[in-house]
Formats: sequence, C-alpha cells, structure tokens
Amino acid sequence: MDCDTPVIAAVEGLAIGIGTTLLLHCDSVITGRSATFKTAFVDLGLVPEAASTVTMPLHLGARRAADLLLMGEVLKGAEARECGLASKVVDDGTALDEALAQATRLAGKPRDALRASKRLMRAPWRDQVKEALEREREVFSQRLRSEDCQNALNRLSRR
Repeated sequence: MDCDTPVIAAVEGLAIGIGTTLLLHCDSVITGRSATFKTAFVDLGLVPEAASTVTMPLHLGARRAADLLLMGEVLKGAEARECGLASKVVDDGTALDEALAQATRLAGKPRDALRASKRLMRAPWRDQVKEALEREREVFSQRLRSEDCQNALNRLSRR
C-alpha cells in the first residue's frame, strides 16, 4: 500500500481469494490467457479482504466488483483485462517474461519521477484503502469464528 516503487504482477494459473485481491494493489498485472481469478469469501462465510471492498469497485466499477466479491464469479485472462483487473493478456507461459520486460523498461526511467507519479495517482483514495484494510481485518476475524464459516470449511474438508 505504501510502496512508492511500481509493482508489477505476473499471473499464470489460479489466483483465488487474496491471489486476486492483492492484484488490486499492483500498478500493472500481466496475465496468461488461461489464468483464472476467483474470490469465494461470501461462499465461505467470510468477507473480502486486502481492502478489496474499496479497491475493486475503484478499478472495476461497483457492479463488476459485486459480481466478483458477492457472487463469486470466475474470470479468465481476457475477461480480467476487459474489466480492469489485468493490464495485459499474453500467451500462457509468457506472463513472467513480459512482467520482467516491463520492469526493465520502468527501471530505465527517472526513479524519483516514477515514485512521485505513483504517490500522486494513489493520493485520492489512499486513506480510504487504509481504512478499509482495518474494517475488513476486524470483520474477517469475526467471520472466521462464525458458524457459517465453520460449516463451509467443514464441507470443504469432507470433499
């Protein structure tokens, strides 16, 4: 959250729960075509985390965020790009190489200008994100001990 250096993520395969929500804190997300994104918090009797209750609506819009966070819909690579979760979709097996190439391009730019630009871009909603982290942490902890969550986890362990 407070990192001034641009953060680039490469996603191949499954990004479930925090594997998806952490991407909302990245500056660039490169994904393989068959990457799969899912948040199943509500299905598990939990609530979203990693400030995704603020960052997902900011990045994807309120309705698309509800589809993912409340309905638990699954996204594939191209869909993630279309809705704003991913920056770029590449052939499977090349996401890391593309992310490293992007990092190399960024490394050639003036460092102070990059950092200042990132701070300015995030300033309008930085406090909202920090507050969301605290609210979510408290409710997530309560939900972990809830009967709903315990029942959901027990059903999963019997599979």
